[in-house]
Amino acid sequence: MSEHSVIDYSDIRSSVTEGLGSDSLGWIEIVTQCFEDIKTRCDEEDHDYPLVLQIKEKFGELRIYLHQSKAGRPEFVGTYLETARQMANRSCEMCGNSCRQQWIGNWMRNLCAFCAHEDAKRQKLKLHKQPLNKAIDHRLKCSTCGYIGQIVPGGSECVACVIETSDN
Repeated sequence: MSEHSVIDYSDIRSSVTEGLGSDSLGWIEIVTQCFEDIKTRCDEEDHDYPLVLQIKEKFGELRIYLHQSKAGRPEFVGTYLETARQMANRSCEMCGNSCRQQWIGNWMRNLCAFCAHEDAKRQKLKLHKQPLNKAIDHRLKCSTCGYIGQIVPGGSECVACVIETSDN
């Protein structure tokens, strides 16, 4: 049985977009660059490209599954993939801004304050009734929506809540 890679190395960006979904632009940039670097290095050192079985988000983290065992691939592939995973897990899936994982409804996501608010609206969540991260007590938790991180200096709300309040 021939194995098929979800990454088409002649069109990496489209392959990554198909795996992550077009709304995940922040992570698409990171993963595309990762596989561009892997392709370049494989070409330079005459290695086969790794066979990628799946690229996805799971429990708010980037997951990339390869077919080959660690023994069957160059060490640099694992290094590039781990670097991309770490970068993605500190970046908003949608826009690429710095962020932390958030509970939005029943889903763990990596979203900045702005994208978290947009995703909550998409899910039709009323943040004042069911805040993000409602069960978490944290010093960087927005007092209005529950978002963790990106609290306005000297305040108790996230940037998105401050902007929403000033717009009303």
